[in-house]
Amino acid sequence: MNAYYIYSVGNVTYSGAGHSFGTVVESEAKLFINTMIAAYQTASTPPSVKIIDPSDPTGERELTDKFYLADDTGALASSSEFQEDSAIYFSVYDPSLGSGKKITAKFIYGTNKEIKLPIYVKGGSVNPINFSSTGDEINYTLSGGVIYYVYPVEELLAAINEHNRIDLEIEIASNLLPNQPASAVITLHRLGLFPLG
Repeated sequence: MNAYYIYSVGNVTYSGAGHSFGTVVESEAKLFINTMIAAYQTASTPPSVKIIDPSDPTGERELTDKFYLADDTGALASSSEFQEDSAIYFSVYDPSLGSGKKITAKFIYGTNKEIKLPIYVKGGSVNPINFSSTGDEINYTLSGGVIYYVYPVEELLAAINEHNRIDLEIEIASNLLPNQPASAVITLHRLGLFPLG
């Protein structure tokens, strides 16, 4: 019989192969083993996050530091080149096959100060996935294999200017394993230029 299926809802995994009488056929045994592996991964393996170098086409090279030019005039912050260069890219790896899961991110800098940052999808819509067009927070979920990015908002840039460097932590959590968050940290540095006059 060729009607094999496997699916997950939350942390429950289902599979089926129809009915065969007598001995278990090899394909049904493989389906059973795959069901057990999928159920184990859904229940025990939390997602992970890494901050990546956007110039790496594979998305595998991780970044630990990013530099921002000190800009006392505000001229750099308003340019489109600055915004593009200032983006912080990250990706999620999720081994879980379960549907009905929700992976969310929070951003923390300094001494555990949480900041709300709009999350964008690389190559996707110009609108963030976690805020509506009116600026209200909306429900969203992060997916494995997708590259996301955030821009450092004014509050974050002010903290970099004040302290010369700060750590930004991206923490993700799944509703299936809420007590097992994962995080990645990048240090944001202020890079000052010498006056030429």
